[in-house]
Amino acid sequence: MGRHGVRLLTRALELGDFIWVAKERAGEEREVVLDYIVERKTMDDLVMSIKDGRYKEQKFRLANTTANVTYLLEESTAPDPTFKDAVETVMAQLPVLHGFTLKRTSTKDDTAHFLAAFTQKIAQLYERTDLYALYMRDVDIATVTDALTTKSKNLQLQDVWTKQLMSVRGVSGEKASKIVMRYPTMRSLLDRLAGCRNDAERLSVLACDQTGKAAIGPALCQKILEIVWAPSYKG
Repeated sequence: MGRHGVRLLTRALELGDFIWVAKERAGEEREVVLDYIVERKTMDDLVMSIKDGRYKEQKFRLANTTANVTYLLEESTAPDPTFKDAVETVMAQLPVLHGFTLKRTSTKDDTAHFLAAFTQKIAQLYERTDLYALYMRDVDIATVTDALTTKSKNLQLQDVWTKQLMSVRGVSGEKASKIVMRYPTMRSLLDRLAGCRNDAERLSVLACDQTGKAAIGPALCQKILEIVWAPSYKG
């Protein structure tokens, strides 16, 4: 990307493969994440994600973000013939059912050219725009819930809670449902965590399903706890 004049930073992302950030020109050099996400897949990647189920989970996460999503499919190889119909169905559904922009490229160079042009377009769009951002400590949980329900106002609170859990990397639909079966809302989980004496006990609460058996690994429990037990959520 450097030879296309684009500054590229490598970071672990919770969602997507490429995002764009605006950096403060002076002062603290704070960053604001812009409303654009690109999910890149080679044809082989797409077929494998359909096979192992990752495609559905990734699509679910992307569909429930408020960002503008571009699904970038790099067709440097032909799809596995046994999955040809599945791939064609995916390409038809992404823009129609999920509102994604589908971009098809043929080589890595083609992909790089597209990303460079896309970066230039975003830069021009925000070049003379003042950006304002809220930190999580300044956002009430009710506000977050409202934002999540904007696309589908008829969602039940339990559905919103499931979506919130699945926005955490590593939380699959199955794992989220196990937590939701025991704690139908975030408030019910927070109330239970508040009754614990320490974080070790809280991790144990998160790990077990309705039967008391361990259902979620310790590393993922720690990650969930760090998010839901953050100071801005405790209330």
